[in-house]
Amino acid sequence: MNRAFRLVALTLSLAALPAAAAWKVTDLGRPDDATFQIRIAAINDKGEIAGGVWRHGTTTIPVRSAFVRGKRGFTLFGETTIGPPTIAKDINKAGVVTGVASAPFTWDGGVMTTLSGVPPSSIANTINDHGVVAGAMPVTGGEHAFAWSNGLVADLGTLGGPYSQAFGINKRGDVVGESQPFGSVFPHAFLLPEGGAMADLGTLPGGAFSNAYAINHRGDVAGTSAVPGSQKHAVLWQDGTISDLGTLPGTQNSDGIGINDRGSVVGISVGFIGTFSIRPFLWRNGQMTDLSSLPELADAGFTSWVLHGELVGAVDGEGPGIAINNRGQIAGVGIKGGRETLFVLSPDDEGDTDPGESD
Repeated sequence: MNRAFRLVALTLSLAALPAAAAWKVTDLGRPDDATFQIRIAAINDKGEIAGGVWRHGTTTIPVRSAFVRGKRGFTLFGETTIGPPTIAKDINKAGVVTGVASAPFTWDGGVMTTLSGVPPSSIANTINDHGVVAGAMPVTGGEHAFAWSNGLVADLGTLGGPYSQAFGINKRGDVVGESQPFGSVFPHAFLLPEGGAMADLGTLPGGAFSNAYAINHRGDVAGTSAVPGSQKHAVLWQDGTISDLGTLPGTQNSDGIGINDRGSVVGISVGFIGTFSIRPFLWRNGQMTDLSSLPELADAGFTSWVLHGELVGAVDGEGPGIAINNRGQIAGVGIKGGRETLFVLSPDDEGDTDPGESD
């Protein structure tokens, strides 16, 4: 099954257009002058960001590393030149990273540990603040979502078909992802409440598939659903009800990638008709905002936002290039001075604390 929608990476022009809210832009730089590509996976509530970088090595072979960007700068780990790259997928409030290399792992304070009891070909996608990791593992005849905690592995099952994969987990341990219902070739979004049974979240009317990528502490779920035709839209599930978040003007497809406890959703909106484009969005209070048009980014010297069409769950990538935390901070990568540079957007009501410097 094709578990990730992949497109060619591109950058987006930043037009100085009016925005609905003012933002503080913090330039977080890059690990060193050898860095030529930065990818981001997640930002935790302390403002620490997990992701990956490509750097020019001492030979002609590029070097791939995962990273955490915190208050002391960049910490690189899992460096590889050949073989499976180290891919950071998520980071919790304690700064523990999960991801996949030659096997699923956690990284904590400089120590990288393989998840015991999980098959090496599994993928770890998400970790909550209690250290519970969720993802997908091979089983006889298919692939099942799993949850791992302190060496214990739980097979989370499916909606009846042979496939499921977990993409998000909240503090309570509620898990969301996608699974094939019995007899279907298309996945549906699922919610597995802590201590409960896996439930099919359904699709928008007339849609063939759906995916759930993130869940907040209140149980609100962000993801995507097919709509009649060949398009898909970002969606929000609240109390079992699905809402179509729409797309940005000039685009036909969108995906809700992340959600915080305030119910703010970030994601990407993709246009195929005419000029191809991928643009980042923030949806909150019923309004979708094009983040590529924020004047604050242009004022800070960023000429474009770097995005990728790769979604949550791709084995060899961190995701499309946007993440949000519960403080409302949004992490991204932009072009500044002709180089890829990590940045964070902080809403005005978050005060003057810089990313990675909170307690």
